[in-house]
Amino acid sequence: MALFAAYRAVLLRPDNLLSRTAPQAEALLDVLISISQLQELFFRWRPALPDPDDDLILELAVAGG
Repeated sequence: MALFAAYRAVLLRPDNLLSRTAPQAEALLDVLISISQLQELFFRWRPALPDPDDDLILELAVAGG
């Protein structure tokens, strides 16, 4: 859910909406979460990457196989 929350926060910024409305962006997020799979992390790989904000992506990739 942490990654989804980050995607939502970024997508709903006014400067990222462009010509879309917030409800249109929310509809896209609804589709994204409906096809997503919750992945628990059992091991933390931190620090691992040059950008610490990307470590979560690495952890999800490893945990998801």
